[in-house]
Amino acid sequence: MTVAARPSGRIVESLILRFGEMPPAAGPARAQWCVSRGLTALADARKKHGIALRAVMAHLPHGPSDLPRQYPLHSLHPELLALVVGRARVRSWFALRRQLDHIDGVARRNGLVMLGTAWEAAEQCGRAAVQAAADGFNWLDDAHKDLGGETRVDVASFIGRPADPQPVGALVDAAHATAHAAGELVGGLFGCRMVHDREQWNDRCTLALLHLRFGNSAGLAVRYECSVCRQDPGDCEHEPGAIYTVRAARTANGECTVCGVSDCNVHPPGTAHQVTTRAVLSDPRLREVSITPRPRDPLTRITSRPVEDEDIRARLGRLPDPDEEILSHACMYPCTGFIELPEL
Repeated sequence: MTVAARPSGRIVESLILRFGEMPPAAGPARAQWCVSRGLTALADARKKHGIALRAVMAHLPHGPSDLPRQYPLHSLHPELLALVVGRARVRSWFALRRQLDHIDGVARRNGLVMLGTAWEAAEQCGRAAVQAAADGFNWLDDAHKDLGGETRVDVASFIGRPADPQPVGALVDAAHATAHAAGELVGGLFGCRMVHDREQWNDRCTLALLHLRFGNSAGLAVRYECSVCRQDPGDCEHEPGAIYTVRAARTANGECTVCGVSDCNVHPPGTAHQVTTRAVLSDPRLREVSITPRPRDPLTRITSRPVEDEDIRARLGRLPDPDEEILSHACMYPCTGFIELPEL
């Protein structure tokens, strides 16, 4: 569930609630939950970044040597140095993109397509890598708050293959570095666009928003039901985690007895399905949303923030038309640190 708030007349969009399993509120179980999901997301981000990078290199005239030299954008930079380095990175990436566009233009005039479906797939994979790395960072950063940076994690027990134990702090840094590397590839070759919603310009850059270290915790009024019989879990006899056969039907409110969804077209009435016993939310009602440095769900974060007109004028020398394509270059600049809630 995403909502838009309007502080001081400006619209900020946030993810406040994800339906599904929720991490434990506190304790060792929460840390284990966050580490497990963080490592899964980080592995997914690395895989997708690698796929996107290989696809990109296949389109380069001279292969990997055409790419700008690798640079540790995730390491902390003073603002002035970040400006110098970032501007140079932008020039390098945009020069490469202009070269590819020129080659593609020549190819199309001869009936060929260079930047076609494979290029589009590389873009999609690259953007997915940025999101997965951001998710991994948020999960692992939450575990870091409980375990500390020096606590070593038995990575092999989480990923199911041989791996050396690693400090939690190193895993957080790895997710941060992957997010910056994938973000630069996407921003440099495919573009990270600002969006105008007819009221204001908005920054929806996943990498930039990752550095806002606060999120949303929703206050809900809910009741729980057994996933098998739809009664109060305290009143039924179904064992948690056990699997039972449930015959699909519809309740008086039109909800499916298998999945609990209204207007379900997946489980026709009368058909039998295997259901695992668990407590499920029923009739959740949102009461309030709190901005907090540590949200109950580490992924409920800011998804869009406004860009002030003055900042755009300072950059472009004018206020662009809402239909123009305006690119954000933040993903090609080195990291200058994180913004914590007290600093906002």
